[in-house]
Amino acid sequence: MPKCSWSIIALCAACTVHAQTQGDVHPQQPQAEKPKEHKRFLGTGIGTYYPQSSVIRSLFDSTIRFSIYDMEPFKSDNWHVVPDFYAVTGNQGGNRFIIAPVSAMLQRAWGDNPKDAQPYFRVGVGVTYTDYNLTLPNNGPNVRGNGFGLGATIEAGLTFHERLRFSARYTAASKIDDLDFSGLTVSLQYGLIRF
Repeated sequence: MPKCSWSIIALCAACTVHAQTQGDVHPQQPQAEKPKEHKRFLGTGIGTYYPQSSVIRSLFDSTIRFSIYDMEPFKSDNWHVVPDFYAVTGNQGGNRFIIAPVSAMLQRAWGDNPKDAQPYFRVGVGVTYTDYNLTLPNNGPNVRGNGFGLGATIEAGLTFHERLRFSARYTAASKIDDLDFSGLTVSLQYGLIRF
């Protein structure tokens, strides 16, 4: 066999050994598992509603109210914007109301693990739907109606194990028929359905 053929064979063998050696030195690293995505909850809450208006306060004292919440597990990173929905209802002495703000919230949580207790703070603006049927105090007339208005919300609280949340939330809503349903809601919420 010509000398040049032996040279080519020797060069190929050397390259093969070198490649195998490099593979042994740098083994293939296993791919890291992708972190699980944070999902939202549809939950319910029980708490106390404190109306700002003296007229509404005379009809609905600070008794327990039921509410519905759209809940998202908080991420402990920088400030970010998320959608938010909740509804608070009242029914007392023949008077009833529902207020349902839909907002864009700027929020932040603190804590590395969403399953631990996490303090959070958020603020937002949006649209508020209000529906009511009231008999005004001091033998006043019965008024009823519904409509949309602007609203702003500020909230602070704690979450526990993603699903459980304690919060204090103040919602300022524009008046409807000269009625002001703005107020403070202090509630305990629990995420029921994950989606």
